Amino acid sequence: MRKYIKSLRKLVLVLVLPILIFVACYNGEYNPLTGVEFTQVSAGEAHSLAVCTDGRVWSWGRVEWGLSGWRNDYRPQMLAGFVPINTVSAGGAFSMALDRVGRIWTWGDGDYGKLGHGRVEGEELPRRLSGVGNPILNEAGNEVSSNIIAISAGTTHSMALCDNGYIWTWGNGANGRLGHGGIADEHRPRRVMQGMDAVGLASVRAVSAGYRTSVAVDGQGNVWHWGVIGDISEWQINDSPRPQRISGLSNITAVCDGVALCAEGYVWTWKNLQPRRISGLSNIAYISNGLAIDNDGRVWRFGDNIQSTIVQGIDNAQIASTGGAHFMTLDDYGQIWTWGNGTNGQLGHGGTATENHPRAVNVVN
Repeated sequence: MRKYIKSLRKLVLVLVLPILIFVACYNGEYNPLTGVEFTQVSAGEAHSLAVCTDGRVWSWGRVEWGLSGWRNDYRPQMLAGFVPINTVSAGGAFSMALDRVGRIWTWGDGDYGKLGHGRVEGEELPRRLSGVGNPILNEAGNEVSSNIIAISAGTTHSMALCDNGYIWTWGNGANGRLGHGGIADEHRPRRVMQGMDAVGLASVRAVSAGYRTSVAVDGQGNVWHWGVIGDISEWQINDSPRPQRISGLSNITAVCDGVALCAEGYVWTWKNLQPRRISGLSNIAYISNGLAIDNDGRVWRFGDNIQSTIVQGIDNAQIASTGGAHFMTLDDYGQIWTWGNGTNGQLGHGGTATENHPRAVNVVN
């Protein structure tokens, strides 16, 4: 009898324990035992991108097709037949991806030549930026041999960073945002400041393309800015077609548009090249434009006219990204959370509703 009861207990454990674990982990939106695990996210103007652990790319929101139109995807859709990807960057109406062998792929709207293929027509599907071998073509159409280690999609221009510290930009040249000394558009990647050493911008380790600006961090932790200088909202605008160093910022480890993170964990921004520290933020480990993640995984919202406050509902965030009017975070389970404007389906919840609080994105594998 005792042997029978013992066997019965084992059977109950085998049958019931998985159910108990499922109930404990399931919150009505996300099951970490069966969900797709993601490693990186990027929020664009009206769409979102994400990369999962095996390198597959998922996209949702307003999907631009260039000359053949656009559509809204209200739930994440996997890009079939794509090569394994390391990182993605969502721009104004286009997308960039960096694959696992250092090649750049672009797709979406092609205005201003921001896709980098030598023309202004759009691409419905991801298209590699160069021929066989290492990544990009320069302004003369010759292939560049150094490897690409970072990409950034702005509203209408693109940036890439090579492992030798050189920066390449292309797309809309207005306001001098490409950093070539003028305002001409570039339909192919062109290296920023061929004589960059003469102005001190060398051994760059991070880049960020914004609305009308470009930002870089050099090997010494200095921040360089070009494009619009001033307050766009107040129409106090000056243009800088060449990189200018922001005095007073040092020991910077990361930048995102007009925001910088220093090694000490403080967040800085600047206006008219004058830096100021964002109050209420410390021990920060990751930044986006308007979002910060501290060392405890808490997400903070901040801005020029916004007091730094904790975003409720997330306490284990690893990565954050800010779009045109929506936000994304990735937690340490590899789960995506979105909130904000959902007009084009960019939140990935199946509709167009605005979400005032973070909500987990369901992805069907």
